Amino acid sequence: MRLIKRQLKFVRLLHKGGQVHQCGQLVRVSNGAQKASLEPQCLRALISQGVLQGTGTDLSTTKEAAHWMRRQKLWLANPNPQQQSPDQCEPSGTALPIVGNGQLNRLCRSTNKRGGLLSPDHILAANRLERLVERAMLTPQITRDYSQLNATLGQTKSHGQNDISDMAADARKELARLYAQLPADCINLLVDVCGFSKGLQEVEANRNWPRRSAKLVAKIGLDQLGAIWGIGELAVPNHWRRKG
Repeated sequence: MRLIKRQLKFVRLLHKGGQVHQCGQLVRVSNGAQKASLEPQCLRALISQGVLQGTGTDLSTTKEAAHWMRRQKLWLANPNPQQQSPDQCEPSGTALPIVGNGQLNRLCRSTNKRGGLLSPDHILAANRLERLVERAMLTPQITRDYSQLNATLGQTKSHGQNDISDMAADARKELARLYAQLPADCINLLVDVCGFSKGLQEVEANRNWPRRSAKLVAKIGLDQLGAIWGIGELAVPNHWRRKG
């Protein structure tokens, strides 16, 4: 619970326009007399989740940050001691998140001196897309026509359900923008692999693609996702980046 509070304070201060600077091994945000610090591993996890964007001390919050902060406050108001918050990251952890069925992670590991086809930043971009699909509450049928992603979900009387509906509607709008920005083959494959845990060979068979072509399409798509979202070394300069 203490870690969640630290993350929440950091994101809240940054969301209010706080200044970021390096403080030893930690990254600190200051807003007036208030300060909060996080480990680099936590910042990478928050970037992967789509809460933050940028690199180093050039950080800012995203549109998802407000929903993320609301989820943390709801969890803190009624914490479950047997289960951590689904958004929590462990600062001591160095392992990358497992995306889909893990095939993309295996492409990141290699005994080759040049490393794997994918970098850790590719996996963070894939993990962010996976979470986006989860928040959008999608089915494979909906993603066949990305124009449906802009449909507003019905509102309910429950405050918690309203938050879920708003979150899903915003996630679908962001996905619709990605469908418009990325090549169709790239975004369709990534949603299938990251969002619905399909295998690369399964995608190749379903689309009559040559063998081993899916991993190359995945890399191209993740290159572009990382640039759009400003993830690590995949990020492009701010004045080139198209805001999502």
